[in-house]
Amino acid sequence: STVIPIILAIYVMSKLEKFTVGVLHSAVRPFLGPMISIGLIVPATLLVIGPAATMLSGAFASAYIWLFGVNPILAGAIFGGLWQILVIFGLHWGLIPVMLNNMTVFKQDGLAASVTPAIFAQAGATLGVFLKTRDPQMKAIAAAAAASGIFGITEPAIYGVNLRFKRPFIIGIVAGVLGGAVVAVAGAASHAMAPPGLLTLPVFMGEGFVTFLITVAVAYFGAAIATYLFGYNDRMLEAEKKG
Repeated sequence: STVIPIILAIYVMSKLEKFTVGVLHSAVRPFLGPMISIGLIVPATLLVIGPAATMLSGAFASAYIWLFGVNPILAGAIFGGLWQILVIFGLHWGLIPVMLNNMTVFKQDGLAASVTPAIFAQAGATLGVFLKTRDPQMKAIAAAAAASGIFGITEPAIYGVNLRFKRPFIIGIVAGVLGGAVVAVAGAASHAMAPPGLLTLPVFMGEGFVTFLITVAVAYFGAAIATYLFGYNDRMLEAEKKG
């Protein structure tokens, strides 16, 4: 039922395995290597790594609670605004252990709720491009990206559409900041681990769920409308093709 201890134990074991690979002869390595790794890591995890990492997990949880306790609006806005930026670099996976840790410690996770409007906002911005463009190829790309975005997969929307033209991406970020702040104030949280998306919205049922749904809808349609009105036009696509 823990997260951080498992991650640290596997990390230590990966270093130990590299050592055994370099020391053991290839004839006995497939058998002795795993045996030595497991034989050392299991007691080390129970006696040293586990207790230390459990304290670290508690520190993460306390920092999370402190941040949301000091100013939930600011905390929700920060996470909502940063999430899709982190996705660009793949760094959003670094927050998944925090979500898992929140779930094990508190039996719910407000961080996932705070970033969900940002996900729908990027999908909405891509929808705005789809509705605005007259270019057949761009319309096909935007349609597919917008469809995957509402199910929580925003990479096609970011790389294929929004980040290419900058304004749609910025609109999505702004909507994510505002949506994350509202959701945090409402106290919405995930009660099961699931990638935020249209099919997993029921995991957020509980405190602030109605506000959460309204915020997600506003972020989605608001980003779509804003992108359609002033976030994209086909001149941007023509300029991209020229240069």
